[in-house]
Amino acid sequence: MYKIVTGEQMAEIDRTAIDRLGVPGEQLMENAGQSVARFILRWNLARRAAPVVILCGKGNNGGDGFVAARELHRRGVPCRLFLFGSPEHLKGDAAVNWQRLPDPVRSSAERIKVDEADTVPPDSYLNALEEAGLIVDALFGTGFRGAFRDSWLALLQPLQTYREKILAVDMASGVDSNTATACEAAVRARWTVTMGLPKLGQLLAPGLDHTGHLEVADIGFPKHLLESRDARDVLLLQPKDIEPLLPRRAISAHKGTAGRLYIVAGSPGLTGAAALCGEASLVTGAGLVTLGVPKSLNPILETKLTEVMTEPLPETAGGGLSEEGVETILKRAESVSALAIGPGLGRDPSTAALVRRVLSQTVCPVVLDADGIFAAAQTPDVLQDKPLVMTPHPGELAHFLGVPLAQVLERRWEIARETACRLGVTVVLKGARSVIASPQGEVRINPTGNPAMASAGMGDVLTGIGAALLAQGVPPFEAAQAAVFIHGLAADLCVADSGYAVVTAQEVSDAVREAIRGLMAKDWDRAIAPPPRLESSSVLEGGT
Repeated sequence: MYKIVTGEQMAEIDRTAIDRLGVPGEQLMENAGQSVARFILRWNLARRAAPVVILCGKGNNGGDGFVAARELHRRGVPCRLFLFGSPEHLKGDAAVNWQRLPDPVRSSAERIKVDEADTVPPDSYLNALEEAGLIVDALFGTGFRGAFRDSWLALLQPLQTYREKILAVDMASGVDSNTATACEAAVRARWTVTMGLPKLGQLLAPGLDHTGHLEVADIGFPKHLLESRDARDVLLLQPKDIEPLLPRRAISAHKGTAGRLYIVAGSPGLTGAAALCGEASLVTGAGLVTLGVPKSLNPILETKLTEVMTEPLPETAGGGLSEEGVETILKRAESVSALAIGPGLGRDPSTAALVRRVLSQTVCPVVLDADGIFAAAQTPDVLQDKPLVMTPHPGELAHFLGVPLAQVLERRWEIARETACRLGVTVVLKGARSVIASPQGEVRINPTGNPAMASAGMGDVLTGIGAALLAQGVPPFEAAQAAVFIHGLAADLCVADSGYAVVTAQEVSDAVREAIRGLMAKDWDRAIAPPPRLESSSVLEGGT
């Protein structure tokens, strides 16, 4: 896991490494630029027929760009470099790497063509952006604060058109790495290669929308500087953190030992939610899955599902689950290893009463979602100190807590932590870069997923994945981390394989097995591969 830091914290790590521990700044810059070049070459982002245009500032971020240009040039990639400033203003390691650019760099069109952005004819600059196969933003990095000066707006505004082919070095220019605020004309990147540790400004909105796929590069900082942590640190999950959490089956395993799960779900018009949850739990490894549904919906679910069993339960006049089914569910809870409550339940008062009574009396591990959370909001104490994972989206958590939605959106990490600690349960606050918080106040951020997931039924699939892991004996906080990561990874694989602008919940459920296989095989490339170039910019922001 990576500790998430502010730009100021990262700058302090940089100073400590150089001034106190003697790490050469020149070597850190070399490693940073090389990491950018390797990322470009690894994912074939540079097309041989089109140049890579590198926009460089006069500070260390620009120096990283010089190194990347030199390495790309060495590997036969045509480059064109625009320096925002003049060479006379370059200092330190950036000035050193300016001098190391291939010679004669300023006169040979076959080599790296270099121009000063302020003096080049506007048409030449705009044509270069249009013709570029890739644009590299190496202007400001993590040191940006405030706003662009007016003279730069005309140079940076056109980049808004080309976000699909922009790679940011360390931080998208115009985004504050400490606060995630973005100024006018802030660069919107398709990819970001950041140095050492992920930055807060890359993982909260609006900075999140300017970051794209995030790659964290090891550039040689001493490990103890990067790994020093305290209990309040927020950590970014990685595939290597999830793989050990996945349950392994013994050779002698059978369906009864692979996890028994009971799902309380469904109401008229919402049978799909119940079905998606059940199917997702099976592909995540639960050995026996039973759906408890309103009795009039049982024939529908039996038709929809083959491997998932169903059990008809008493229903209300409106077709939702009746409180009369409490004893049946509690008896079931004694013989299963986990419960899932909520998908498609509806908000009938009798159904809500059933949910509260089950939660107050069972000791079985539970995943609580959707209308189950709505029901529990009336008496939150029924959740207190339970082996439970609740999975609200921001609107559901705002209702549960009785606070404005804006407050949840503005303080996602803090709100999730506070709720988990107060209730003594694990909280998954869903959304772009979902937050997972433990009863002890630990917070994890999920890096997987993409906006193609903005489709009905995704939460039902997540509930099924998490409940299946609980049923197989994974503790709640660990099950929540693995479930959210796998859920997002499955969606990433859908986008990578098909290029769809939108994926359905069923497609994500179908890809869960592949996601788990990649993790268990330690196939990290498959688990972190950025999605392909997409035609629509509407699917380039965010994640789960």
